[in-house]
Amino acid sequence: MLAIVITLYLLLLIAANFTPAQRYLAGLVEDVLSEKLKTKVEIDRLELGLFNRVTLHDVCVFDQGGDTLLNARLVSGKIEYTPLLQGKVALRTVSLLDGRIRLYQSTAQSAPNYQFVLDAFKSEKQGPSKLNLSLGSLIIRRTAVSYDLRYKPTSPGRFSTAHLHLSDIDANVSLHKLTRRG
Repeated sequence: MLAIVITLYLLLLIAANFTPAQRYLAGLVEDVLSEKLKTKVEIDRLELGLFNRVTLHDVCVFDQGGDTLLNARLVSGKIEYTPLLQGKVALRTVSLLDGRIRLYQSTAQSAPNYQFVLDAFKSEKQGPSKLNLSLGSLIIRRTAVSYDLRYKPTSPGRFSTAHLHLSDIDANVSLHKLTRRG
C-alpha cells in the first residue's frame, strides 16, 4: 500500500513539473495572490519539489500604485504537513534569491506602499489571533532592499534613515516561533 501511495505521489510530481503544467499552476497562484492582495502579481512558473517544496520562478508583485514592490528570480518554501492538522503553520525554510524589494511612503499622510500586504494577511477577527507560526529559517541571497520616505529631502553623502538602500544582502534568519500575545 505504501508503495502505491509513493508511486502515485511521484507520478503526480512528474506530471506537475512539465513546463505547461508549471505555467498553469503559476497562473493559478497568480490569480489567488492577485485577488488576495488586490494588485498585479506575475509568476513565470511554479515548480513542485519532493515532498513539500514549492518554488516560484521570476516573481513580481506590484504595489497598488503600479510600481514594483517585490521582484525575485526565485522564492521557495518548504511546509511541514503534520502541524497543519493541529491548526499550526510550520515552515521549515523560506528562501528569497536574487530579489529587489522597494518600500516607500509618498507623503507623511499616505500609507506605505507595502501596507496593503499587511492588511491582506491580518486576521479579520477582533480577538487575539490564532497565529501559531514556526519558521526554521529564512534565507535571503543577493537581494537589494530600498526604503524611502519620498516626502523627505535627500542629503547626498550623508546617512539618512529616511532613504536607505541596501544591496547584495545575504542572510540566514532563524525564527523558532511567532505567536501573538493575547
